[in-house]
Amino acid sequence: MGLRFHLTGLNEAETAAYVAHQLQHAGVTQALFTPSALKVLAVQSRGLPRVINHWATGALLDAESQHLRIVDEPQMQRAVGDWRDDG
Repeated sequence: MGLRFHLTGLNEAETAAYVAHQLQHAGVTQALFTPSALKVLAVQSRGLPRVINHWATGALLDAESQHLRIVDEPQMQRAVGDWRDDG
């Protein structure tokens, strides 16, 4: 006999709170993602924390390479697209 449980992903508000918590834990005090970038992240990742972490990191690296202080929707879309191209 096995035990089965299906975990659902985080919704948009939970994804934003999760990202904020992770950034706060890392010592970040200002917002690094626009609301539209967080929406793309939540929808495209289906709220899966491992995917959220991966894409958020990719988007931050993309923004940094362009000397931007905040991740906007285009950086997030690129992070998602880059990952899908690699997979």
